[in-house]
Amino acid sequence: MLGRFAWVTILMLLAVREVAACSALSWDPDRLIENEVASSANGRFRAVIRWYEGIPDFMSRRAGDVVPDGERPARNSVTVALYESGLLAEIPIDIDRVDDVFISDSGRYLVAIERPYRVCGAPRSTQNPFVTVYTAEGALVGSLSVDDVVGRWDLSTVLWPLNNLEYELRHESDRSEVFVVKIPTTSPTKRGERRIDVATVTILDPKTDLFPLPRVYATPVDVPPRDFLPAAADCAAVFDAPDVVRMQSRHFYGRAVFGPVPVFPELMFKARVRGPVIVDVVVSEYGEVLCTRASSLPLGGTEAASNAARRWRFTPMTIDGRRVKFAGELLFQFQDVDEEQWRELMRYAPPVTMADRTD
Repeated sequence: MLGRFAWVTILMLLAVREVAACSALSWDPDRLIENEVASSANGRFRAVIRWYEGIPDFMSRRAGDVVPDGERPARNSVTVALYESGLLAEIPIDIDRVDDVFISDSGRYLVAIERPYRVCGAPRSTQNPFVTVYTAEGALVGSLSVDDVVGRWDLSTVLWPLNNLEYELRHESDRSEVFVVKIPTTSPTKRGERRIDVATVTILDPKTDLFPLPRVYATPVDVPPRDFLPAAADCAAVFDAPDVVRMQSRHFYGRAVFGPVPVFPELMFKARVRGPVIVDVVVSEYGEVLCTRASSLPLGGTEAASNAARRWRFTPMTIDGRRVKFAGELLFQFQDVDEEQWRELMRYAPPVTMADRTD
């Protein structure tokens, strides 16, 4: 709990710092401002992003000279001026589509980027243009949104690292030009890549989730049962009834013939709540679940686990030729699990009790 609180505190402090930085960006008439310059990797081409049309390319101006009334100018559009030995083209681009500009070594294409998330300004939809490609003559080739490039669960799981994407415009072995979005993952040594063919603005790599996915899996209980929340009134006495045979969890689990797992609750997922739920289950003489009681996991975890456990079915138990009621515990884990861990779990657990969230 302390670690989670510390992590939340750090994120809040980072957000406060970013908001404070936004507030500090007041218009200072004495500040020197200049338009940004980008170059192709081979140094042959240069592009000037004209944030302020009152500043000549490759020069700076005093802010008060650009806007005499001392107020920050409204930015409704921006021009990218492409140079080789001289000016080649002036490409008008919507202001919301430019944070960085990349020029291909051939000089044929210009790629404009807008970062996926910003603290300053209104939040952007993940359907907004993210990677937009133009020809050197200024014609729009096409664009891709964040959703086109990054996996759905990556967007939901991690927010801040998506502002730390890295980009590269390079030639492949067949000399085609590709734009590469390098995506940070939870592994310090692993980095995902999405290659985009700039001539057609199509993704060359399959879009897969790079971060661990929210998953739920069931196992026998290998730790002492924790305190359970009160069972329904009509079930309160069933768990200690003398005609109910209590089994070890691993034997109880082994009698399951149908074992669906819960869907990861949306609120739990977004609030980053993870953890186990132990469900104590009483089964009828016919293998159907009669009653359940569960340990606590907030934001829907307890309810999701209990609802799933009520749908389980078991092989009926017979003692001395007579069917009897029996009981045992199941453990449902709500965790973020990467593909390698998931494959390992699948090796040792019956598939009937395994599922992940794909909806």
